[in-house]
This record gives sequence, C-alpha cells and structure tokens, in this order.
Amino acid sequence: MSRGKHFTEKEIEYLKVNSLVMSTKELADNLGRNYWAVHRKLQALGISKNHIFTPDEDYIIKRMYGKFTAKAIATKIGVDENAIYNRCKKLKLKNK
Repeated sequence: MSRGKHFTEKEIEYLKVNSLVMSTKELADNLGRNYWAVHRKLQALGISKNHIFTPDEDYIIKRMYGKFTAKAIATKIGVDENAIYNRCKKLKLKNK
C-alpha cells in the first residue's frame, strides 16, 4: 500500500528529461515532492547518476586537489560535489 500520492506520467517524464542535469533535491523542490520519494522513483526507473571517471578527469582532480574546493573541481568536470569527495578517497588524496 502506498503512503503518498503516485507520480503522474507528466512527473515521470519530467524526471526522465531533467534527472541528469538537475540534482535530486532540485527535482524534488520543483515537483513539490519529498527528496527520498524522488530518489526512490529515480532508482525504480533505473535512472543512475553514477559517473565513470576517465584518466583525464583523474588528472584534473589530482592537479586541482588542495588548491581548489571540491565544488570548483566538480563544476570543472561536470559532476556532483560528492562524487569528487568519493573519487578523492578512492585516489587516496590527502590534504597537505
């Protein structure tokens, strides 16, 4: 049994079109929905924002790390700020 209102076809189409260019929070705010409801719907639709980093992007991250904020690096590469934090951990980059 559903606890909330169902997504309309128009809302689902909106999610499909905008999910890769807008954050989940922005989508939820624009639709007047709860963040987690939108997050679960994106998962159910099979829409993923996972980014596979290329060697060039890793090089950019290594060069910019420690000199610029994660937000600046994310903007440069075109990914989410959290993706940069996670990639820095994976690359074992440490603050000096």
